[in-house]
Amino acid sequence: MPESGKSVNKPKTCTVGEPGKLYTVRLYDGFDYNWVDIESDVPYEEARRIWEENTEGGTCKTRFDDIDYYDIFEADTKMLYSDYAAGVR
Repeated sequence: MPESGKSVNKPKTCTVGEPGKLYTVRLYDGFDYNWVDIESDVPYEEARRIWEENTEGGTCKTRFDDIDYYDIFEADTKMLYSDYAAGVR
């Protein structure tokens, strides 16, 4: 299982969640440089279903190069924000 704070899903990788743990599906907004929670505190199966719906089965919006992309994280993962991401320039 990945270390806390690490992404659970990577493109073309089918990672199985750990029983009893909860997950959060997030969208990375490449225009604003921040993460948006799409769904929080759900079992892995539900998180994976939501991720697959939003990525057309994992065929798009799964990589940083896609600008906006979705990923699954353990529910207790905290995201760090920089001044740049917050619009302080």
